[in-house]
Amino acid sequence: MNDGSRTKLLLGILAVLVLFVVWRYIGPSGPSGGGIGDGGRDDDFENMTLPMNRPRVNSEVKPPVEEIVDLRVADLQPRPRDYRVGRDPWRFAEPPPAPPPPPPPPPRQPTKAELEAQRLAQEEMLRQQAEAARLAAIEAARPKPPPFTLKCIGKFGPAARPIAVFTDADGKTIVNVQQGEEIQGKWLLAQVGLESVEIRFVEFPDEPALRLPIGR
Repeated sequence: MNDGSRTKLLLGILAVLVLFVVWRYIGPSGPSGGGIGDGGRDDDFENMTLPMNRPRVNSEVKPPVEEIVDLRVADLQPRPRDYRVGRDPWRFAEPPPAPPPPPPPPPRQPTKAELEAQRLAQEEMLRQQAEAARLAAIEAARPKPPPFTLKCIGKFGPAARPIAVFTDADGKTIVNVQQGEEIQGKWLLAQVGLESVEIRFVEFPDEPALRLPIGR
């Protein structure tokens, strides 16, 4: 058999196969068992219009189940939690102690000028103390007038020569003294005023006068 006859034979076989496939998918006795005119289903018409290389998909087929998990009912029950109770807001607690204060800084060393100023201030203070002690000793050694122990309870007499009335602390002794006279040889009634009397000291004439109220 030559090449031309072989090519014709192959083309004939291919044509027969094409006619068979066409008759198989679009002929009256299709894969679903009937065409549209034979009362077939609507999906048969859709299947006939599918391309030859596209497989048909059945929408009613469910995907296979990959894994079945057991339901553990015990895991659904509430589990007690482990927690610690904090501070009760209705109970008072002692506050924590305050932190200790920081240590004081080291003392600063004084300079030479500051040391000299401190020395001079110390010497001046000692000098003033010595002077005060000397004056106190002089005052203690100086004779002092006797204290006046009587009380003026009134006055009477003429305005030119008034008389003052004195009494002791117990009120048992009454002494009438005219202005200008001595009292018990220690004091002198220098003046009798409207509300007070002036007393001087006989042996200390340079001492300032003592003024006493009348009737107080």
